[in-house]
Amino acid sequence: GYIFGNNSESQNISMTAPVHTWEQNNQNIMAFTMPSKFNKDDLPKPNNKRVRIVDIEGGNVAVLKFSWFAGKRRAKKFANKLQKLVENKGLKIKGNPRLAVYDNPMTTLPFMRRNEIHLPVEK
Repeated sequence: GYIFGNNSESQNISMTAPVHTWEQNNQNIMAFTMPSKFNKDDLPKPNNKRVRIVDIEGGNVAVLKFSWFAGKRRAKKFANKLQKLVENKGLKIKGNPRLAVYDNPMTTLPFMRRNEIHLPVEK
């Protein structure tokens, strides 16, 4: 993949957290947070045309934290729970929920993992 050297500079890029995943237009999206030493123009160009470098603007999000595994079914369960909490607070949802994973699933014990559902809301 891109961060493992499959880019125009064959450069390995340190993996940072969180890694976000979400659905958009019936596609699964995965977004990596780049290290702060880079800006969009400094990053090597992707070799794979499916990889894009984009700026994602900040905003207001409601967050629900959970541990253990973050599979699709479990993430959906927590996303539904967060949507209900947000609606009960009278907040307006602005977009699709995103799963944020902070720990390496290969080396972090399940009960120690930090996962979050981020749900964009209006201020």
